[in-house]
Amino acid sequence: GARWASFAVVTIAGGTLSVEARTNLLDHGRDALDAALARWLLDQTGQEHDVTFELDEDAMKDVTSEAHDALEAVSPEASVDATVDLTSGVDVVDGGMFVAEEPTVTVGISLEDCFQALEDDLRDVQQAIGDLLTAADDPDLDAVVVAGDGMTATPLVERALDGVDQRTRLPAQGDIHTAAALGAALLAAARNRGETPLVSDTHDRELFVRAHGESGIEPRPLTGPSQAPGDTCTFS
Repeated sequence: GARWASFAVVTIAGGTLSVEARTNLLDHGRDALDAALARWLLDQTGQEHDVTFELDEDAMKDVTSEAHDALEAVSPEASVDATVDLTSGVDVVDGGMFVAEEPTVTVGISLEDCFQALEDDLRDVQQAIGDLLTAADDPDLDAVVVAGDGMTATPLVERALDGVDQRTRLPAQGDIHTAAALGAALLAAARNRGETPLVSDTHDRELFVRAHGESGIEPRPLTGPSQAPGDTCTFS
């Protein structure tokens, strides 16, 4: 999603869904990936001009949009170009000044550049997936189903699922963008019929939610009521 990265290991047999383990990462969604690459673009632009600078909110939105598009277009085989517009909203902090004749800077972005720019986020995602699989007793996966805007970012898919011996596939119903909304609608319809197709509190097997703390993003143990490991629910 935009702000959260959510992962779960589930088994489905005979219409019954069992949540083996799940976890979430706060501030590791698509917005965080776009922002990290946008900062990298500013660093590259500043190095080219030997200038340290900041952009106002509107100008930064434009750079973040460039970063968003780049993350979807870059691939192991192809680099992409992103443009940093310096015509307005620029505040030089240190160094020289931008030349008026060069109001825009084009930065080439390779997949390796993305890995470098997103290093911290990708490491946290990989760690969360590793913890999740360990908590679920290292299951033999039949499929890796991906959904949400974050999974359209090639670097995230390439690096986060590195070592997972399964190709990703799209949801059986809906698409990568609509699957979550479709699932929520199905659950709401079931509840409206008086059914309870999904347990609200699953057992998270000592996993953590990473949240804001005094030292920045830090892991916090999940608390509150939970179901026993492997508890099942009827999937309608």
